[in-house]
Amino acid sequence: MCKMTKCLGVSLVVVGLVTAVGVFSFGYVAKTLVVRKANQLMQVPVTLDDLSVSFFSGEVKITNIIVHNPKTYSAPHFLEAPSMRVVLEPLSILTSNLEINLIEIDSLKINLELNQNGGNYMDIMQNLHDSSKVADDDHHHDNHVDHHDGHGQSSHQHQHQHATKEWNVSVGLLKLNNTAVHMKAPGALELDATIPELHLKDLRSSDTSSMMYAIFNQLYPSFIKSNMGLKIKVEQTLDSIKKKLTNILN
Repeated sequence: MCKMTKCLGVSLVVVGLVTAVGVFSFGYVAKTLVVRKANQLMQVPVTLDDLSVSFFSGEVKITNIIVHNPKTYSAPHFLEAPSMRVVLEPLSILTSNLEINLIEIDSLKINLELNQNGGNYMDIMQNLHDSSKVADDDHHHDNHVDHHDGHGQSSHQHQHQHATKEWNVSVGLLKLNNTAVHMKAPGALELDATIPELHLKDLRSSDTSSMMYAIFNQLYPSFIKSNMGLKIKVEQTLDSIKKKLTNILN
């Protein structure tokens, strides 16, 4: 009995170690993939300190996310987030529809720098738009049948389809806690706004423009409220951002 108990104990330790190594390895691989994809899409350096994954709860925790500014801007960072929590439906990873129940970001800091051509936010949005368009074009191009081999599909097409996985992403709730926004505009205008809570529900990756407008329109009143003495100038600046954003997304 003692021998059996000891064997069981050793077995549990081994299983625990294997699980820990597996989770650690998966977290490391996931971190590498996330950083690589973010750099590719935004076309600016993106870094994070750690990414941990819980298979059973479908929870992903990310710490110290930094999105750097394009080179032409004065502030080193466009966006900083000390912590981010994502809760998803684990089984949805195996499908083409990734279901995320919650994205929660604490103490997000955003630096907006505006200029005559738009600004850092518009530049990054343009990068995202261009990268997504290139990905879509490549996907459609590689889905064409190669008739030269006489078998309907080439081995290259099969390999590409297996190597590339595209998801339709839905987000039940995006929750931002204590978001700080600093805006620097031409004419030495600098504005600061703090949004204690920002909740956006039922977001879809297939409708990026609506998602961005929803976020922007909730930031707008906070800027006005925090800077009443500059209300007219703020409205002119934000209206200019909206027009440029419309040109990018449409």
